[in-house]
Amino acid sequence: MEPTTKRFLWVSAMLLVSGCAAPSQQTPQAVSKPPKSTVEYQRFVPIGPDTTKQGVPWFGFFALDTKTGLLCRTADWQLKDSWGTLPTCYDLFAESEALRRQEARTSN
Repeated sequence: MEPTTKRFLWVSAMLLVSGCAAPSQQTPQAVSKPPKSTVEYQRFVPIGPDTTKQGVPWFGFFALDTKTGLLCRTADWQLKDSWGTLPTCYDLFAESEALRRQEARTSN
């Protein structure tokens, strides 16, 4: 082996060894928490078909509002009997948003 090749390999080996043995130059950084946000969840859960109920259009017509526990219509369906008196899911959502905004204004 030539002397320059030996010298190059020796210097490379020394740099590698000294680099691995040196303490880390980076200081540990505190992990910042993400900004506090509301928990994401599915608020309106569709109600599936119920074969024991006759004459009730369950599938796709109703949902459960998991925030209030109320049953709501998924759209402004024209339903017979008391089913047509249920609020729409959009109405429940709009009402809760209006309350949230009002509370935010009064707390400031």
